[in-house]
Amino acid sequence: MGNLDPGLVGLATLAKDTREAMNKIAEAGAGTEAARRLLREELAPQLLRYSKCRDFVEDRGHYFGGDLEDVDKYALIEFLKTF
Repeated sequence: MGNLDPGLVGLATLAKDTREAMNKIAEAGAGTEAARRLLREELAPQLLRYSKCRDFVEDRGHYFGGDLEDVDKYALIEFLKTF
């Protein structure tokens, strides 16, 4: 929930929509194709609407230091090893 930023009104709407979707999923039977469809079509769009993080690739890393000279990269790597 840390990546959501719905605001107060959005939070109430999101809670209501989540409750309704979860009730439908419970009726459909957890793990069924109908439940997966409900998650994908009803709940996921609601959650994505308020998401602060649209990048779903984990552990991509970063490019910090990518433009350093080789000698500086080596020095940076050696410095980071001291932690």
